[in-house]
Order: sequence, then structure tokens, then C-alpha cells
Amino acid sequence: MGLLLRVFPQLFLSGVLIPIHHASGLLALLTSMMQMTYSVDLARAVFYWGSSAYRRTVLYGPLLDLVVTAAFVAVFSIIGTVLFTHAEQYR
Repeated sequence: MGLLLRVFPQLFLSGVLIPIHHASGLLALLTSMMQMTYSVDLARAVFYWGSSAYRRTVLYGPLLDLVVTAAFVAVFSIIGTVLFTHAEQYR
């Protein structure tokens, strides 16, 4: 159940299922905070590279998508490692 509560907001707010091109206000803020938004956008950038639909489909530049995705991976890897070692020490 906990996994679904973490996955569904990512699916709906990242633009995987519902287009978010014209999102504004709180919805735009939430979509920009979702890591999956940048991963999906990077995949779209690679897929539509060189086609006429690229500008209509891709939200951000591929470099920004790659940097944000790498930053999220680095930050959460560090947090996960610290929490795991803390939990193992006090087991």
C-alpha cells in the first residue's frame, strides 16, 4: 500500500499519463518537484530528437533533465545509505 502512495503521484504529476505542458500554479510547482518529470522528459527528448514534434513534446532541455535526474539519484543515494547504516548499527 505504501508503495502505491509513492508511485501514483509520480505517475500523475510527472506527465507520464496526463500532459502537463500548460500546468500552472500549484500543479506546476508539484510537477517541477517530481523526479520522474525530468526522467520522462529526458526519454522523450531522446525519442523525439530531430523530429518536428520535439518542440511540442519536450518540456526542458536534455542537459537540464540529465543534471536534475543525476542530482536526485545522488541525494537520495546518500540519504538512503545514511539511513541504512544507521538502522544496521542500532539493530
